[in-house]
Order: sequence, then C-alpha cells, then structure tokens
Amino acid sequence: MKKKIGLILVALAPALFPVMAQDTENKDIPEPKIEKINLPDNLEFRSYGEINYTSYSGNYQLDKYRSAYSDTNRFSVEAEYHLSKVWALEAEVEWEHHGAGSTMELDKQEEFGEYEQEIESAGETVLEELFIIAKPVGWFKLKFGRIRVPVGLTNKRYRPTQYFSASRSEAEVHIIPTVWYENGIGASGNFDTVFWDLVAINGLDSSGFSSADWVAAGYQKRFERVVHEDWLMLLVLIGDMPEKTIKIIT
Repeated sequence: MKKKIGLILVALAPALFPVMAQDTENKDIPEPKIEKINLPDNLEFRSYGEINYTSYSGNYQLDKYRSAYSDTNRFSVEAEYHLSKVWALEAEVEWEHHGAGSTMELDKQEEFGEYEQEIESAGETVLEELFIIAKPVGWFKLKFGRIRVPVGLTNKRYRPTQYFSASRSEAEVHIIPTVWYENGIGASGNFDTVFWDLVAINGLDSSGFSSADWVAAGYQKRFERVVHEDWLMLLVLIGDMPEKTIKIIT
C-alpha cells in the first residue's frame, strides 16, 4: 500500500506544482505582442445591443406570460463600405434572443405544472438589410436591395437609445411590421423643410391580415423565400414647421 501511495504522489507532482515548473522553464520566453488591426478608411462598423429585465407587480403565478424574466433582445452589427465618393455598400446582421435551438416551457395551467420541450426557433440570426446606396448630391439618396421601410415611428427610431420608453412601441407592433425590411428600390431627399421617402418593394402576405393585428402579420419575414408577385409603393412626406411666434389676442 505504501508503494502505491508513493507512485501516485510522484505522478501528481507536476499537476500539484505547475507554477514552479513554469517559472523555471519559461524565463527566456518573451511575452506575446498584441498588434492593432488597422481598418481601411473606407470601412465603418457600428453596433448596438439591448438586454431587458421585466417584472410584473401582483400575483400572476397562473399566467405563464406574466412571470418576471430577463432577455437578450438583440445585438446588431452594421457595416458600411464606401466604394467611391458616390456609391457605398451597407449591411446589418442581428442576433435576437440568444440565437436558435430547442426551448423548454413550463405550462402553469396544469395542476402540478408541466414542462414541454419543443425544437423550435428560440431566437434567430437575421440579415436585416443589405443594399447599395448612391449619394450623387447632398439632398438625394438612392437605394437598391433589402431596405428599411420608412413607415411609423418605430421603423425610424429603432435603436435602444431612440426609444420613447424602455422598449419599442407596443401600439405599432400590433398594427404594422416592426422593424420592417423588404426587397426593392428606395429614394429619399428633401426640398427645403420637407423630407420625403419613396420606395417600391415586394407586397405583404394578405393571408396574415387580421382585425387583431391589422397588417403586422403580413410581413414575409417568416418565409424562406419572399413572394414578389405584386409591388407595393409607398410615399412618406415629413415637414418641419418653421419656428414662429404665435400671438394670442384676448
């Protein structure tokens, strides 16, 4: 028994004293140098993310959708590559809700609770936008590809720092697609204080229309391929009112 214990101690010695062995062997090894990566001047990167914690007051133990929870809502990376002074290529990739995989759900409506495991999309990785943009003059832009549809406040103010509250507008979510990207052509510009957007994109899927969500569920994001049999034309006009003094006569 003593011989076995001695052999075990000898075998474990390098593992029990790794620091002493490294100090004697690595004295002459130089530390690795960290080199900075210099990006080209015509390449730009932008990113943003959002993590939320939600808690409900009161007793909602019987409602599985009202439990306190935290969620990694999204992380987005945008890239813009300037091909020339006029042309540029823009792309955005977004990861939502931890990616994709299997999920497990607790059904509190059962008497003792029941766990249900489903192989579904727990999250997603989405190519939000990919288009070529031309800026021939300062007041005019032209886009080709997968572009953002300029309808609603949420589609304009989609970044977390642009929200009017802690999350995106719940009202628009149940009326129009949010955030809305489609394949097509878009042009934008301004005339003095009037800003305009004109887009020609693929149409929505009418089978998703309902009185509860209006046209929000008609977004073809859920399909593998976008059906482009019909075109949808949109014109948006936004005007800035000039600052004037209003006199009230009493």
